[in-house]
Amino acid sequence: MIIAKDFLLEQNFGDNKLTKKEEDVYFDSVIGHNAYIKGMIDFAKMHVKEALKSASENLIIEGHSFEYELDKSSVLNSYNLDNIK
Repeated sequence: MIIAKDFLLEQNFGDNKLTKKEEDVYFDSVIGHNAYIKGMIDFAKMHVKEALKSASENLIIEGHSFEYELDKSSVLNSYNLDNIK
C-alpha cells in the first residue's frame, strides 16, 4: 500500500522522480492548501476502498449448519466514501 507522501507525488508528477531536495521544496512551498487537502481525501478514500476489499476477501463464517450466500458488495459498499471530507 502506498504511503501519503508518495501518493501525493504520484498524483502530481506521475512517473517523474524528484530529488529529495525537490520533494522538500514541493511539500514546503509549492503544494497549496487545497491541493494538499484534496490529496489527503483521495488518499483516505483509497485506503478505505482497500480495507473494505480486504475485508470482503477475508470474511470468516463460523458455523456451517445452514445455507448462505455472501454478498461481498454489502461489505464493499458498507462505508460511504462521501463521508471523507
